[in-house]
Amino acid sequence: MTGLPASPLIIIGAGGHGRVVAALAQRAGHRVRGFLDRGATLIPEGLPVLGGDEYLDSSSAREFAFAIGLGSRTAWERRRSLCDYIDSQGLSAPRLIDPDAAVAPTVQIGHGAQILMGARIQNGASIEEWCIVNTAAVVEHDCFIEGNVHVAPGAILCGGVTVGEGAFIGAGALVKEGLKIGNRSTIGMGAVVVRDVSDGQMVVGVPARGIHVK
Repeated sequence: MTGLPASPLIIIGAGGHGRVVAALAQRAGHRVRGFLDRGATLIPEGLPVLGGDEYLDSSSAREFAFAIGLGSRTAWERRRSLCDYIDSQGLSAPRLIDPDAAVAPTVQIGHGAQILMGARIQNGASIEEWCIVNTAAVVEHDCFIEGNVHVAPGAILCGGVTVGEGAFIGAGALVKEGLKIGNRSTIGMGAVVVRDVSDGQMVVGVPARGIHVK
């Protein structure tokens, strides 16, 4: 199900999530060549930094596959731009699925998606391109997750939840079955969501309520 590429993998972003993605890729059997990052030239894992984002325009870029190592909400717009650029250039972006994740046979997963250690994804779920289902997150049966969504560690989506493009589901959040979470919305850490969330809305608390963001 991992669809291992013939090409070695480059991780874009060498921060915390980037290092997690490198370990995920290695655990899944990929060869990691190094990172693209504007900062340090060497990562503790011993993998080199090959340059910045401009490397994507180089003649050698097509020799590699790419994964996005940006996971925080503050980096989400940059992450989306990078994903769009990789797609527009026709560069390879494999799915990365940790061997310790439990993914039911009928689950559909798009390119560039990352399914991390301990995640559980049940039958009938669909996860589109460039999503992150983070450590120990649960996506129950028949959920539909659109592209560029981050389901943070320990979050639980009950059955039949629809999550719109670019939404962020915070760590430990719980979303009641059958709800719709709007495009680019944000569910706060530990929130318990019991009603639909509108596009662009931020909700927090138990039960979750919308807040005004300046």
